[in-house]
Amino acid sequence: MRQTIEQALNEEFADNASFPVTSIHNGTFPYIHGLSSIKKFPSPEDEGQHFQNIYPPFFSRTKMFKQSTCSHIDFGRLTYLADECTFDNPQQDSAAYLGHVLLNEWSHFWNTSATFLIQKTPLLDVKFHESVKQLPTLHVILIHHPMTSNAWQSTWMGLNWLDAFTHTFDLLNRQTVDWYAVVSYESLLQYHSEVVDELMDVIRSGMDRFGSKLSNTYKRHRRLHLHDSNATMGPLQYLVPKEASISAWKRCMRNKVCKSLLEDLSADVLPHFGFVSADLLNSKEGEDIVTHFSRSETLQKDDLSNLTATEVSNGKAYSSNLWNFTIAENRQDQEPRLSPNPGLVTVSHDFSHVLFTSESDALHSSPNSVNGTAANRPTSDLMHKMKNILSTYRKKYLEIENAKSQSKRTYQNKHNEA
Repeated sequence: MRQTIEQALNEEFADNASFPVTSIHNGTFPYIHGLSSIKKFPSPEDEGQHFQNIYPPFFSRTKMFKQSTCSHIDFGRLTYLADECTFDNPQQDSAAYLGHVLLNEWSHFWNTSATFLIQKTPLLDVKFHESVKQLPTLHVILIHHPMTSNAWQSTWMGLNWLDAFTHTFDLLNRQTVDWYAVVSYESLLQYHSEVVDELMDVIRSGMDRFGSKLSNTYKRHRRLHLHDSNATMGPLQYLVPKEASISAWKRCMRNKVCKSLLEDLSADVLPHFGFVSADLLNSKEGEDIVTHFSRSETLQKDDLSNLTATEVSNGKAYSSNLWNFTIAENRQDQEPRLSPNPGLVTVSHDFSHVLFTSESDALHSSPNSVNGTAANRPTSDLMHKMKNILSTYRKKYLEIENAKSQSKRTYQNKHNEA
């Protein structure tokens, strides 16, 4: 995402610029002169969480979590743990002080002569970063389907995801964040140009609101399409779930309560972000997506390699080494659907845009807005559903854990008596 933003900003604002347009955090930046003669230098992952001492990075949070008595359903809170911190002395301007220190620590890993300073993080500490910011700050929040991108390999990733984004969307609804854009990872891959054009409008609109004179200085450029010359599938290859994610997904579907959770999410929450099963997408784009996936190297050659778009539209059934699913017939009178079962997930074309943004009014009047449907914030109906499902399944999960603990204690008592 950061490379996408960097490229787009450089294309957008590079006309006659006598200064760097963007700077992304770089772990080797402070030592770049001394490393000029070294061709292969192992740099750390260039995320802002690793270049500061103000808030705990994710690996520290997981370490503390493992040492605590917290339940696995609390794991989602680790993504926004800094939001729940309180200042030692609220009478002092602690937020401003912490923001000053944080910016100073980060500045060593940026070229601070650039107009746009970019930092990437896997965390959702939006409230914290908003409270300590020293510069106008745009929060670009990337949302994935919870099970296809299960980096934690958690069986209960659906509940962790729901916890994290219920918290984050609640911040947007309470107008805690000045400048933000929520984008789905899947739409960024499949409808790259449309989504990035809208992100540029979000940036220009925010710059205007914060008094920047750069917004109208440079004319717009035709944007290059995202392309990976080394991949036959292009960016769509990144929509193929990894085997570990599929395994965790299958474990969830074998658990009665976890399966019910995914069914509720797939029916009542995830469609609000445009998520659909690629094999159930009733359009030419659905055929193209599945045909792309048939060339994926992660699937066995005798599974999908001979599948054609004609066979897809005829409703041919097939199985892979990772999951089983059936291609729906190409019926125009049937709404796109999202299956809770393991499979390929994308977004429908109606969601080829920024989902929520503080700059929704500007987007609706922009000629670059594809559908003019970017909302200012999540609807009250969506928030109600997310909170209700989160509350319901937290209780169910705790009931399962309590039953396990009781069974373990009963077994231990019988063993001691024997």
